[in-house]
Amino acid sequence: MADDGTTVVAAWESPRAGESGHLATVRPGGRYSHEEGPEVANVGWNNGRMSAREAFAVDKQGRGASSMDEIHYYYDPRQGSYGDHEEDQ
Repeated sequence: MADDGTTVVAAWESPRAGESGHLATVRPGGRYSHEEGPEVANVGWNNGRMSAREAFAVDKQGRGASSMDEIHYYYDPRQGSYGDHEEDQ
């Protein structure tokens, strides 16, 4: 979807009370593998382009997601349709 110009957000909700989760945006044209997930633009402990596994600290004990299944991806299917009207003149 990101390759089609749709903004896709990857999200993880921390199961630990009082700790924040994490968000990142999926990069269009980025790498993808089943083990690493899509390439994302990350801002956090590590900034830059990286795999979702790295951005969400999967398998890093006590730091992030405990598995790739905890990362969820969201998009608005109406993207691009908001401005599809003629300007009032």
